[in-house]
Amino acid sequence: IKQLQVETKKVIQNNTNLELENSELSKKQTQLKEQLKSSADEIKKLQAATKQSAVHSQVLLKEQERIKELEKEAKREQERVQELTKEVGRLSALTESKSREER
Repeated sequence: IKQLQVETKKVIQNNTNLELENSELSKKQTQLKEQLKSSADEIKKLQAATKQSAVHSQVLLKEQERIKELEKEAKREQERVQELTKEVGRLSALTESKSREER
């Protein structure tokens, strides 16, 4: 009987230790689940930010292309202005020449 009591005490102590360990493991499991959820939320935020960044990059690329086109157009306009300035100079010289002839 004594031996059974000792064995029973050991079993009860062992069971208590296992319950404590199980409780600690449950707490850790809960913490890890929370960390996992937090990490998943952070990943979703980063994915959204990455997607938004990609969209912004596309917009910037299109804007850069538009700027290049506008620069080309401005250059063509500048060349046209130079041509018109030369033409005005030529016409002015012709007018001056005609004016001299008439005098």
